[in-house]
Order: sequence, then structure tokens, then C-alpha cells
Amino acid sequence: MTRAIARADVRLLALVARLPFASTRHLAVLSGELASAGVYRRAARLLERGLLGCVAGPSASGVGRSPRLLYPTDSGLRLLASEAEVDPVVLARELGLRRAGLPRRLAGLPALLASYELLTRLAVVGSGAVNLRVWEQPWRRTYRLARHRRPQVARVPASTELTWTRPEIEQAVCGRFLLIPDTGGLSIPSFRVQIGRLVDLQRATGERLPVLVVATTSVARVQAWTTLLEQVSRARGRPPLQVNVTTWATIGQDRQSSGWSTMHACVEESSPATWLTIDGTVDVRTAPDSSDRHPPTIGIRLTASALAETPLNFPERAVLDLVGRHPFLPTAVLGDALGRDARWVARRRKALLDRGLLRLVTHAEIHRPGLAAGDLMELTPAGLRTLAAHLGLSMASAVAHHGLAGGGPESPIGTRRILLAHLDHTVGGRRGLWCAGARGACATRRCVGGVAQRGRLRSWALEARRIRGIPSGRTRIRLLPGV
Repeated sequence: MTRAIARADVRLLALVARLPFASTRHLAVLSGELASAGVYRRAARLLERGLLGCVAGPSASGVGRSPRLLYPTDSGLRLLASEAEVDPVVLARELGLRRAGLPRRLAGLPALLASYELLTRLAVVGSGAVNLRVWEQPWRRTYRLARHRRPQVARVPASTELTWTRPEIEQAVCGRFLLIPDTGGLSIPSFRVQIGRLVDLQRATGERLPVLVVATTSVARVQAWTTLLEQVSRARGRPPLQVNVTTWATIGQDRQSSGWSTMHACVEESSPATWLTIDGTVDVRTAPDSSDRHPPTIGIRLTASALAETPLNFPERAVLDLVGRHPFLPTAVLGDALGRDARWVARRRKALLDRGLLRLVTHAEIHRPGLAAGDLMELTPAGLRTLAAHLGLSMASAVAHHGLAGGGPESPIGTRRILLAHLDHTVGGRRGLWCAGARGACATRRCVGGVAQRGRLRSWALEARRIRGIPSGRTRIRLLPGV
């Protein structure tokens, strides 16, 4: 005997299917309900009935309780398919949940969560109950100009259309946005081609694009973004895009800017709503029996337990990021750079080795005295792909912009061969600078504005030109409050 499922639960299930791996906090805002407690209760019911699954996501600051990231199960997708009166396979394909869809999104979890965070903060810009009409992630459009020999593709991480409804206003207010969540991982000039293609797309179609919303990390990056947008529009001789560049902390505070003022002008021009919508009438439906013999429709090849182990926690991500940018890093230097002891490093190294993201360089690959067995580390191809996905980039872009290297002797990636050929310089330069700089910075305390601060290594770039006799590298140390 199957239990009935409320219509509000089905609406939440449909929202999760459109936003897989969104946290319950995100869903509470985007559901349009005034009381978030009801969303948490419904999510718990859907998890209990096997219509939703969850994985443990990374906490915002690396400490505290990990949020639950929800995704639809096969049973949940069959229920939505019966509600929409479509084939489950067609529904899974439209939502991007077929076969490797969920594992692929899980691999790029930080970039995905950044898009959800920007969407959530946009949702509270308007007043009234919010409704997510359209969500595309990523957003792609093809265009062609006379000077192009082949079609070009304009791309941004996400696009959305939101409506806000208030009881005293009969007509809903609508806003359409293109989203670029800038978490500070790339230099601003690296977005020049992406912005230029948006300007060209607007020229090719003759229509104004939706408002481009850029959320970045600091006021300095806001100014750099503004300068870049002006330079790109001036170079192409075209009208500028409708843009709102702001920091993450101040999204929507300037309501008089061109970006937010267009929300009221888009009411009549809104796009058709996404076809997977559940009306607001109160009703109940019968959930599919969990013991039925229907085959899986999503085609996820990972079990729930395997999915739960895939996301990296904050310390593992820090190790992955450092080793990916600096292959052949000795274990002791890793601890010095992160300000941690040998036991902390050993636990994180073992976790990444068990997941197949990290490997130890063998003596067969190097002939250097003074190194203990397994002292040098580098990422495997899977580890480099995971790090690139966490940065929201393709492998080629991550290698070009962040200098990722490694992969092992069978699949060398980036500058691995060069770094291995000059291993004495690679290892010796890092060991000398990091041991002296990191230890000295972490041991030195200052009081700035009454707040105790301690130096931490911020970045280190090994110059490839060192082979020609130019100094080895550069480093920056910043002060972190409350460390």
C-alpha cells in the first residue's frame, strides 16, 4: 500500500530536479514560500520516501555543519514524469540527468553552487513570492557574423528568469538575467573573449540581451570588470551590454541601476515558462512503489554511498589545489605552506590517494638522492579534472590560466615534463622559499586595527623562464584576521 504525496511535495521535487545538488537553504528561498521550515520538513519526507537523495556538501567557510545537497532519484523522476505525462527517459534527457549527468555536475560542485548562490541572492532582490520560470545552466547561443567563417558560441555559466508576485498587484514582475559568478579564481582579462562574444551575439540578433549580472569578490574587481566591459564595447563599436557588476555582499542594494530597473520592463516580454511546472492547487498523488520492477531511468552508475563520498571537504580541496598547481611538492613543504603538522597532512594525503586523485612519484621516475620513498606528490589525471571542474573551467583553460600540471608518466599534463627535467630546481626552489617564507609568516603576528593577524602564504608562481636564468618565482603573503 503506497502512501499519498502532497502537491507541495511534488512542487519541491520538481524544483530539485531543475536544480540538482542545491542545498535546502537555496530551495527554501526559491520555493517562494514565506516559511522556510515547511520546505525543510517536505525535503525530509521526500528523503525518507526515497524520492530524493542527498550528498554532504562543503560548508561555506570550511568549518561547521555540512549542508545537504539534494538530487532526484529514479523513483522521484518517474513520479515527475507521470505528473507531466511524458516518458521518464525524455524527462531525464531534458533535465540533463541521463547517465553521467549527475556525476558530471557533482565534479564541478563549487562552480555549480556559486551559480545557485547568485540565483538565490537575485531571488530576494524583488518583493513578493518568487517563482523560477526559466533556468539554463550553462546558457549557450550560436550566432554568425559576416567576418566569421564558422558559427560562434556565446556562453555564460547560467541564465534565469524570475517573477515576483505580490497580493496587492495583479500582474507579476519579471526579470531576465545572465549570471557570471566570479569567485576570484581567474584574472579579469581572461573574460575578454566571453564578453566580446556576448556583444557580438547582441549585434547579430539585433535584440537586447538579458541583464548580465556579475557577482565578484571585492570592490577592486568590480572596477576591473567595469573597465573590461567598457573596453570590449568600445573596441567593437557597439552599444554596451546591460550589466550590473557588484560584490557578493551588496547584490541588489543599488535598486536604481540599469540592471535592476529593467525588471519592471520585462513583464510583457517574458520567456515561456519551463515546461516542468506544478500548479499550486492542493491535491495528493500516489508515489510509485519503491519495490516496483521498473528499470532506472536516470542511469546513474554510482550508488548513493559512492555519491556521498565524492565531494571534497575544505582541507582536501586545499591540498588538491596546492598540489595541482605545484606538482612534485614534498610532503614536508605542503605542511609548511598550509601551516599544518605532519599528521594533518598525512590524513589528507591518504584520503586523496584512496580516491585516486593523488599519486606519489616513484624512484623509477626520478634519480635524485636525499628523497624518501613517496616523498613527492602530484595529481592524477582524475585529480586534475576534478580540480579544473572545481574551478569551473575546462582542463585546457585550467592549465593555461592556473598552470595545472601532473598526471603521471603515462598521461603527462601541462608542464610536467619540463618540471621533471629540472627537478632539482623545482623541488629546491619551493623548499627553500616556502620553508623560510611560510614558517616566518605564520610565526609573525601583528596587530592591525586592534585585530590580531598572522601572515599566510597567498600564492606562489614558478616561472617557466627560470630555465633561461631568470629568478625562480614570486610569492605573496597576506594577513588574515583572527588566525
